[in-house]
Amino acid sequence: MLKQIAGLLFVAAVLGGCSSLGTTQERPAERPPEQPATVRQIIANSTDTLFDASANAKNPAIGELRRFNSAVGSESGVCLRALVTDRSGKNRSTATYVLFIARNRIADRRKALPADGCDRDIYQPL
Repeated sequence: MLKQIAGLLFVAAVLGGCSSLGTTQERPAERPPEQPATVRQIIANSTDTLFDASANAKNPAIGELRRFNSAVGSESGVCLRALVTDRSGKNRSTATYVLFIARNRIADRRKALPADGCDRDIYQPL
């Protein structure tokens, strides 16, 4: 009986030791998103390049800085909403975009999709 218990303890010790030998790869730490004040300033300095001059964008407002799924993975970004004029110059509508922020600049932008959840954001004037 003592040999059986010793055998079980030996097997348990070996299995316990094997579990610690497994290699675990740590995911690289994600960079914290830029500070909201910095993001606000980055966007405010870029409004002339974000919209075509004929769009005559009015009342731009941004949502909270958060993570968005994109073609390259998860990126920091904000939803931007503004009143814009259509190509005829007669009709004004709300346009919503997702702006991706990286390295203190707007890295990319695209029209917001329903999956982005921009309709749930609380917007603050730019």
